[in-house]
Amino acid sequence: MKPDSGFELDTITITDKSGKAISFINNGDGTYTYTQPDGTVTIKTTFKATTTPDESGADKFTDISGHWAQDAIRYVVDREKFMAKLG
Repeated sequence: MKPDSGFELDTITITDKSGKAISFINNGDGTYTYTQPDGTVTIKTTFKATTTPDESGADKFTDISGHWAQDAIRYVVDREKFMAKLG
């Protein structure tokens, strides 16, 4: 698993077709190993931000504090979806 920049894997769950949890091994390199049961499995992941507001590239903008779109601005700037020319 390779999360987007600014995020890291928080949780991972693997369940069989009956909803029973399947154990897995974290290989330590961003991959996981489990034994495939008969039928389908569901793999669910959650991610958490690794940057805090103080580390956000959006903090270079001095006019977004309290702005209604402050979180959205941080989101796109931190993922390099939006670039601005400063100075």
